[in-house]
Amino acid sequence: MRIAVLAIGNELLCGDTTDSNSTVLARMLLENGLVLSETRVVPDDESAIRLALQDLESRMQWIVTSGGLGPTEDDKTAATIAAFLSVPLVEHEPSWLAIEKRFADRGIRLTENNRRQAMIPEGALPLFNRVGSAPGFAVLRGSGGLASLPGVPSEFAAMARDELLPKILASSRQSIIRRRVLRSFGVPESHLGELLDPLPLPEGVWLEYQARSPEVRLKVVARGDTSDEIDRRLADAIERILGVAADCFYAEGDGSLPEIVGRRLLERETSVATAESCTGGLIAHLLTNTAGSSAFFSLGVIAYSNEQKSALLGVPHSTLDQHGAVSRETVEQMARGVRERAGAVFGLATSGIAGPSGGSAEKPVGTVHIALASTSETWHRHYRFAGDRERIKNLTAWAALHLLWSHL
Repeated sequence: MRIAVLAIGNELLCGDTTDSNSTVLARMLLENGLVLSETRVVPDDESAIRLALQDLESRMQWIVTSGGLGPTEDDKTAATIAAFLSVPLVEHEPSWLAIEKRFADRGIRLTENNRRQAMIPEGALPLFNRVGSAPGFAVLRGSGGLASLPGVPSEFAAMARDELLPKILASSRQSIIRRRVLRSFGVPESHLGELLDPLPLPEGVWLEYQARSPEVRLKVVARGDTSDEIDRRLADAIERILGVAADCFYAEGDGSLPEIVGRRLLERETSVATAESCTGGLIAHLLTNTAGSSAFFSLGVIAYSNEQKSALLGVPHSTLDQHGAVSRETVEQMARGVRERAGAVFGLATSGIAGPSGGSAEKPVGTVHIALASTSETWHRHYRFAGDRERIKNLTAWAALHLLWSHL
């Protein structure tokens, strides 16, 4: 089953908006054993839309357009598709009544150009929009079809799931595709490839690497005719991968490192407090995104100045004078100090130079020290990260959480 998304909109080509709808549909398809074959972006231009449809029609069983179904003159999708199919646009009365009711319920004045949103190609099936005003439509042709959905992400996602996907699946007679995702932090994609590319994998299994800073995701994908067959192939492949690279991965599945650390803290009924300088409270923010975080997180200190490192965390002035704020000695004392003041099991601290200024030959921008203190021991990590200020802060926060994860 070859499926393409044609994203329509001037804003997608100006850098104002990202085409997230293709990603949403791709995930839905993969969860159901299908793979998106192609995506394309064109402006709100009739000739560009028509040329793209002509090209895709010759190679795709399903074409799904997103965008261009609004009430204004630059919304040209429905009219262009109708012309492409050599049929007129007709008003779908139930859709118009639904638009009228939606506006009345919200106390919004309905304008005549809203009627454009109820116009669909003659013979098309309307796709109900439970989130917004514009309906979509689908034209079924043999074992495939042409469908058009609104570009608003919330509307597209709901309609793709409830209205479009069942029609695509009903026309599909393909083998099943499934995947499992292993998540890695601190290991470059090239290093993973060096370890895993020579690895023999079961028949019908392949690897896909996705570097999405600050982590690398390894997707283990399998194709087969039955669920049991695919599950066996995936389990075999995962076992082989972990046999040579178990230390590279912190988890499997959808949970990110901050979520997993939060869950482990809850499960083990342990606690952590944070003392942050260069990360400016980012670690505390990531930890408290976990529901129930009050059970494991009681104190976060942002101590930028040396005076507050001493006053709030007990870092001796002599340590700061001799070693500086960005040093192993300072960050270890910060971790111990916040742990003691919070009465927590762990204290986690960061200090570094996030840039773009402030670096030196001895401590260039990107120099970071991280420390984790327990009741009996303190662990330290030293990094030199590259990138802009935001990237360095994000990498530092994740590296700190990874250090905590390794001791949970």
